[in-house]
Amino acid sequence: LNRQLCGIMNRVSEGNLDPSARELSGALGKLIPDIGSSAAAETLLQVLLAAAVGDPNVSVLVLGCHASLAAVTHVLFGAAFGAAAMLQGGKLLSRHLSLAEVSGEPTGEDGRIAKNCVTFESLLFSFGLLPGNAIFDMVRYIFDGGLVSEIRVELALTALRYAGRGLRAECPEHFKEMLNFVTSTASGARNSGAAPEGSDVRTRVDYLLRELQDLKNNKVSFAAMDRFEAIRSWLRSAPLLSGKKVSDHQLAVPFRFLDEDAPADWPSGSSSNVASLGSRGSRSSSATGGGDPLRALAVKQRLSTELRQSLFVAVMGAEDFEHASE
Repeated sequence: LNRQLCGIMNRVSEGNLDPSARELSGALGKLIPDIGSSAAAETLLQVLLAAAVGDPNVSVLVLGCHASLAAVTHVLFGAAFGAAAMLQGGKLLSRHLSLAEVSGEPTGEDGRIAKNCVTFESLLFSFGLLPGNAIFDMVRYIFDGGLVSEIRVELALTALRYAGRGLRAECPEHFKEMLNFVTSTASGARNSGAAPEGSDVRTRVDYLLRELQDLKNNKVSFAAMDRFEAIRSWLRSAPLLSGKKVSDHQLAVPFRFLDEDAPADWPSGSSSNVASLGSRGSRSSSATGGGDPLRALAVKQRLSTELRQSLFVAVMGAEDFEHASE
């Protein structure tokens, strides 16, 4: 199975997204009935993240293609996939940021992989999978305890570059709060001597402060995001998604990402593959295997496609035939 998944990931490119997504969907459709959504998500994301962020020289467009596939599996197979993408990416960020700090090489291999991780998480937000609070949590983690270094400043700039446009448009409160937090942290480092005059850290901090001021004055165009427009367009029109919007299945993150452990029952109920089933009450399904008993039962019955599982959940979870038809 790993060999098959690696083969799919190795062929991912902007011009090959649709066949890659179809092949991946077919492989997961066979895997999930055997091992469950959570285990399948962990297996997939280990392979996907190795291809997306593990290569320090990966093209940002190829990285974006992998992020879009993570979003597709989240919509088609449930919140376990979005959760695994966020958490596994976060663990890699934590590990490689620490290694980059120890090595003192912000542009070394570990620094570039940490940057890839921030880009990946930011694109998951930009594509509609993650909420704005997860990005703010990530930036807080980057400057944990007021720590400021070249690599940390670069990671903060990366988060602003790839998530800033969406945060400003869709999460203005989080965006404002994040700008104030980063400005306060950078200014504190500048004034406390943590970034002494003439040092490389000071140069990066000064650049960050200028960028923050431009962001506050709406002088930043976020042109870096324009290169992902073809991927966004594919996500909007991919036949495999049948018109589903990633943002309609956004992963709820009710804890502080990278600082707190996820709740034991998370991500149960945080993303819905089945729309509300009528005015008598909203019933959602996260397709996480154990998170939703009806979805888990559908998987156990080897109903391997989303449509079959959704129909099973709608019928078995209805109060009566009228509720089921709604």
